[in-house]
Amino acid sequence: MVKVLLRGYYGFGNLGDDVLMLAAYRTVKRIYPESSVTICANGSAAAYIPHLLNEAVPVVRDDSTFQGHLTVLGGGGIFFDFQKGKSKNLATNLIIKTIGLAAFSRLYARIKSWRSARGVSTAQTIGIGIGFGTYTSSSRKFLYDALILGRLNWLSVRDDDSRKNALRVGVSCPIGVHADLAFSPSLWEGKLTTRQRAIGVVLRDWPFDSHQHVVLIKQILHEFPEYEFRFFSFDPSHDQFFIGTFGGSYTMHKWDAGVTDLRAYSNKLAECQLLITSRAHGAIIGACLGVPSVCLAIEPKLERVAEMLSESSMVLSPLLSMAQFKTSIHQFLSTLEYRQQAVKRDVERNQRKLEELEMDVRKFIARTK
Repeated sequence: MVKVLLRGYYGFGNLGDDVLMLAAYRTVKRIYPESSVTICANGSAAAYIPHLLNEAVPVVRDDSTFQGHLTVLGGGGIFFDFQKGKSKNLATNLIIKTIGLAAFSRLYARIKSWRSARGVSTAQTIGIGIGFGTYTSSSRKFLYDALILGRLNWLSVRDDDSRKNALRVGVSCPIGVHADLAFSPSLWEGKLTTRQRAIGVVLRDWPFDSHQHVVLIKQILHEFPEYEFRFFSFDPSHDQFFIGTFGGSYTMHKWDAGVTDLRAYSNKLAECQLLITSRAHGAIIGACLGVPSVCLAIEPKLERVAEMLSESSMVLSPLLSMAQFKTSIHQFLSTLEYRQQAVKRDVERNQRKLEELEMDVRKFIARTK
């Protein structure tokens, strides 16, 4: 039996990452129906994972003892760091880039094996549906990520910019460009309810802009009296400013992993005619439910998501004035009927790319048997 380790930013109670985990798990089980899958999750709340998957799946941390055949990095924007570290981090990162990711990862593995037998280990590692961003030159996180990137045998990224960023830091394995795993059609099993005259708002706390985009949304609410506004927090433990700004005056639908029913939560999103979001998976999950979106580009990946949803989505800078922002939303609403028809085409195009991803994974497996 093939022992697969599914690894990602799991167990932290973030809906976007939980959806990616579901999609990655089901993808692995389609490719390896008889495989034994273990989830690697470092989140402190990881006990909810078997409940969410509705299966008794073993869960380990990355410092646990595990040996298997294949590690699958299961989607999401996990490789990036916008924060600056110290001079020692800068020096370490220069050394890593000089000797190369693969050589550094092998060297570290040898040193670690001398000290301890603990840790997760598999013969091969692939990444599927990965979002790849940029790193600051003194990133503290790059050291940890380099150890994973250096072990990659094959990588699928979700957009062209991710491929360029992966090559920029020295990823040397074959790289394919496909789509985000959240476009997986197997996730959306419930019957969608009737659209209501509502605008859904899915934001995230983003200290890099001093929460400016959250404040902007608050300022324009009264400009759309004909619409009900509904607010959705995909990650309540990290959305405290967002929740504090709107939670007292409006309905705030919070994702509580292990408690909230995914189908019921999805249907609340599906009732909206439009989503305004600064979360990449707010736009993607909304699109899968038939809801077009306005993406607030607080970081580059929102622009990439708008490209994935090129017909049904619009990207706006969070630096727009209130007047400019209001005008743009009104213009989008004037094309809403077309956008609602186009969103199906956008999703189907990305789903076809996921079908290609599965075929390419099978080809990789066949070559390496």
